[in-house]
Amino acid sequence: MDLAKIRKKAVGRKKEPRKSGEPAPVPDEAGIPPSEDKAGAEDLVHARSVPEDATDFPAVKIREFLLFRLGREYYGFSMEKISEIINIYSITPVPRAPRHLKGIISLRGRMIPVIDLKGLLNIAEEERDGQQQVLKGTRMVTKRRKKGLVAEGLHGPLVLMNDGVIEVVRIPEEELFPPPANLSDEELKFIEHVFIHEEKLVSVLRVEKALHVF
Repeated sequence: MDLAKIRKKAVGRKKEPRKSGEPAPVPDEAGIPPSEDKAGAEDLVHARSVPEDATDFPAVKIREFLLFRLGREYYGFSMEKISEIINIYSITPVPRAPRHLKGIISLRGRMIPVIDLKGLLNIAEEERDGQQQVLKGTRMVTKRRKKGLVAEGLHGPLVLMNDGVIEVVRIPEEELFPPPANLSDEELKFIEHVFIHEEKLVSVLRVEKALHVF
């Protein structure tokens, strides 16, 4: 997938510099349903409007995150570490593998490990996670589908499995906050920051921990 298209979608229309003390405007956004057959960025993501031109906000550093869902929780991962987004339909288990290693898949002739982020973060699997109703002949059937973020790990590429990609957002660093104090030590090991997006709490995964887990 061409991730340049994702970033193009992530650039909103330019805004005039806001006055001191004036709250930042919140742009209108419309959801985009994911594609059934391929994880095209143009079908999966659309972005919060934050001007890309640094002259609009000369003192603010902007970070790009890909938002995705794990159960009912929302997470973000640094866009610079993601090479593509794929659909996962079949995973081959690996005997005596760690709990968070779901198995391996074949991607363009190469065997790549699949990391179960839910297992890594101790998030319970729900019955409908990763399911989608599709028409098969004259019947509606339930088809299990997971999304995978392909990223470069310590020993090569790996896939971070999740329940659905939402969109790309561009967040000023000043809107990133420390994780809540009620998280366990195990959770804090993987959560770097949190931020609020469309009234939802988004946890930002620590790149070095998520990609170097085995």
